[in-house]
Amino acid sequence: MGAVPDSTWTTLRLVAEGDLVVCHNRWSGTYHGTTFRGVRISKAARFSVEHIHIYRITDGRIREHWVVRDDLAMMQQLGAILSL
Repeated sequence: MGAVPDSTWTTLRLVAEGDLVVCHNRWSGTYHGTTFRGVRISKAARFSVEHIHIYRITDGRIREHWVVRDDLAMMQQLGAILSL
C-alpha cells in the first residue's frame, strides 16, 4: 500500500508508433508519506498529477523507459512548496 493507499492510475492516451509506446496517465490519491523528494510533508493531502511514459519495445520486451512527471504540481498539492 505504501504512502498512497488509495492510488489510482488513469490512462488518458496511449499511442504506439514503430518501436515506441507513449502512455499519458493521471495519478491521484491521498499522500500519507512524511516526505516527498526530500521535503517534509506535514499532513496527508489529496493530489492529482499527470505523467508521460515512453517505452521502447523490441522482441516483445521493454528495452528502455523514460518518464516526465509533474513533481512541481505534486509538491504544491502536498503543501511541500507554496503555489504562486
